Amino acid sequence: MSTPTQQKHHVSFAGLSIRTSLLLGFGAMIAVMLLATAIAIISSTRVSQSLNVILDQRLPATVQILRVARAMDALVASGVQLASINTDSDRQNTFSRVDNALDALQRSLSGFSSGTADIRRLANELTDNLHKLRNLANQRIDIELKKLSAREQLLSNLQAFQQQLIYRVRILEGDNDVIRLLLSRPSPPMDQIAEMALRSAHLTPASRFYTEIETIAGRTLVAIQDPALTRLAISRQVLQTALNNAGITFKKVPADITASLTGSFSELKQIVLAEDGLLALRERELSLAIESQQLIAENHHISVLVDSSTRALVNGGLDAIDRAGLSANEIRQRYMLILLIATGIGLAGIVILIRFHVFHNVILRLSSLSEAMRFIAAGKLDTPLPPTGDDELGHLGFAVHQFQKTAIEADRRETALRISNENVEKARSELEQKAAELEHVNRKLKELSITDFLTGLANRRRFDEALETEWTRAMRIDQPLTLIMIDVDHFKRYNDRYGHQAGDECLRKLASVLMDNLCRTSDVVARYGGEEFSIISAYTDLQAAQQLAQRIRLAVESLALTHEDSSFGVVTISLGIAVAIPDQTHSTDDLIRAADQALYDAKAGGRNCIKTASLTDKETQPVVDN
Repeated sequence: MSTPTQQKHHVSFAGLSIRTSLLLGFGAMIAVMLLATAIAIISSTRVSQSLNVILDQRLPATVQILRVARAMDALVASGVQLASINTDSDRQNTFSRVDNALDALQRSLSGFSSGTADIRRLANELTDNLHKLRNLANQRIDIELKKLSAREQLLSNLQAFQQQLIYRVRILEGDNDVIRLLLSRPSPPMDQIAEMALRSAHLTPASRFYTEIETIAGRTLVAIQDPALTRLAISRQVLQTALNNAGITFKKVPADITASLTGSFSELKQIVLAEDGLLALRERELSLAIESQQLIAENHHISVLVDSSTRALVNGGLDAIDRAGLSANEIRQRYMLILLIATGIGLAGIVILIRFHVFHNVILRLSSLSEAMRFIAAGKLDTPLPPTGDDELGHLGFAVHQFQKTAIEADRRETALRISNENVEKARSELEQKAAELEHVNRKLKELSITDFLTGLANRRRFDEALETEWTRAMRIDQPLTLIMIDVDHFKRYNDRYGHQAGDECLRKLASVLMDNLCRTSDVVARYGGEEFSIISAYTDLQAAQQLAQRIRLAVESLALTHEDSSFGVVTISLGIAVAIPDQTHSTDDLIRAADQALYDAKAGGRNCIKTASLTDKETQPVVDN
C-alpha cells in the first residue's frame, strides 16, 4: 500500500466531480450497448432465414431418429430396474414404468419410416427380454416373501429355546452368585455350597447349548445376506458344522430339557439347511440375480446395435444440417465483424475515460482506502492512512481516520474481555461436560441393574438386594417380614397353545395386577424368573399377608384370560406365603426356601390356591380360597 508521502491530493479531471465522471462513463457504455444491440438484431434476422430450412425440414427427421434411440435406451434402463426390485410396491412401480417405456417406444416407431426393419427386430428382442426379466422379478419377490416367513420362523424358534433355557441360565448365574456370597462368610455352609455347585454343573451344558443356538441363528441371518454363491457355500459348511457341534452338546443337556427341546432343535435344522430353508432360498435368489444380469447384458448389446443403426441415419441428417449451418455461419461472421469494429471503437473511448480519469482519481484512491480498512479490520491498527480531502473520497478518508482511533480503543477492550470470557467458557464447558457424562452413566447403570425388561418390575438382582435390606431392617426393629412367591399355573401349556408373544403379554398383565394390588409403596414386587414372581412386604403379619395374597389371586382370576389347557378355563396363579421375624438363627435363604415350599404345596394341592409355611418348623397350613 502507498504511504502518505507517496499519496497526493487528486482533483477531478477537467473540473468534473466523481459523480459526473461516472455518469459520463455509464452513458458511453449504454451508447455502445445500443449500437451492438442494433447490429445483433439485424444479424439474427438474416441468420434465422437460413435456420428455417434446418428447423422445418432436417431437424424434425433427425429428432425422430433420436427419439427412437432414446426410447430404446429408456427401455434398457427399465430392464436394469427390474433386476433390482425386491418388494411388491417396487414391482408395481417398476412394471408401470416399463409399460410406459414400451408405449413410448411404440409411439416413436409409429412415426419412423426410414430404416425401420433392423430397429423393429431389435425392439422385439428387447421386449421379449423385458418379459423374461418381469418373470424373474416375480420369482425373486416370491422368494423374498418366503425368506421373510422363514426368518420369522427362525426368530420364533429362537424364542422357544429362550423360554426353556434362559431362566435356567439365570438360575445358574444366581446359584454362582449365592455360592460366592456363602464363601465370603466366616463359616461357610460347605454342604449347601457343594449341593449348589453340583446343580450348577448339571446346568452348565444347557448354558453352552443356548449360546451355540444363538450363534447359529445369528450366523444364519448373516449368511442370507451373502453376495455370492461361493460365499454362501462356505456359510452352509460353517452352519452344518455348528449344528453338528450343537447336536453333540444337546446330548449332554439334562433329560427334562432335551425332551422339551428336541422338536425345536429339529425345526432349527430344517429352517437353516432344508431344501426350502433360508440357505436354499438365498441360493435360488442369487441364481435369479445371475440370470437377470445375463438378460441385462443382452439388452445392453441390443442397445449398442440400435445405436449403430441410428447413428448412420443421424449422420445423414446432421450432414444436411451442417450445410445449412455453414450458410448461416457465413452471414453471422460478416455481421460479427461489423459488431466487433463498432464495439471496439466504443470501448476504446470508454478505456480512455477510465484510464485518464476514473482509474487515477477514483479507483486508486478507493483501493488505498479499502486496503487501509482491511488492515485495520485485520488488527493492524498502526497502518498508514491515505490523506483526507474536500471531495467524496476525501470525506471517506476522514471517516477512516476516526475509525482507526475507535478500533484501537475497541481492540484494547475486546482483548481483555475475550481473555476473561475464554477462561469462564472453558471452565463452564468442562463442568457441564463432566456433569452430563456422570448423570448419563448413573442413569444407565441404575436402569440396567434393577429393572426386568419384559414386565417393568424389579429384576432378580433388585429382589435380592431388597430382601437383604428388609431382612436387616426387620431384625433391627423386631418386626415381621413377609415373602410371597407366585407362579402362573400351567404357563408352559399356555405358551404352547397361544404362542410366546401371548405369553409375554400375559406376564405383563399379571405384573400390572400385582402392582395395582399392593397397598404400600415400600412393598417390592419382582419377577423372580420365567413365570414366577415374588412380593416382599415389611411389617406384615400372616393374616395381612393372606389377605393380600387372596386379593391378588382373585384379581388375576377376574382378568378372565382364556386358558383352555387349564382346568379352571382361565389363567390362574398359585401362591406360597412365608412370614418370619428375622433373627440371628435364620437367613433370607431360609425365608425363600419356606416360601418355595409353600408354593410347591399350593401347586401340589390343585393350584389356584394359597399355602403358608412356617419358617421354624417348615410345616404348611392351607388357606381357604373361596
